[in-house]
Amino acid sequence: CLFFPSFLEDKEKLLHIPIPDSLEADLFSHFVTICHFIDAYIHKGAVLVFSTFGISRCSTAVMAYLIHSCKLYLKNAWNYVQKCKNNMRPNRAFVQQLSDWEQRIYITAITDTSEPNY
Repeated sequence: CLFFPSFLEDKEKLLHIPIPDSLEADLFSHFVTICHFIDAYIHKGAVLVFSTFGISRCSTAVMAYLIHSCKLYLKNAWNYVQKCKNNMRPNRAFVQQLSDWEQRIYITAITDTSEPNY
């Protein structure tokens, strides 16, 4: 018998993006969808963003949202998420995609992702 949390039953309130946590995975092309989905529900109190381990994909999705909707630079979004989830560690491809997202939002890359923090 499998147990599914009740929030998974309401498909209208669920955004499922089935991508692997790999260097070849493209999360960037889903950033707009992710941001619009979170924006649509965040005013109701909270939005749960989760993945299998919660280390790479979900932290990347949350940072993309913070860059887009909260107007944070990648470095600020990174620091914020790291304070909330200290074991977050997006893979290098996702870090590059976040840098590309920052550049798309701000017309220039602000955060130097070659620094050791990233």
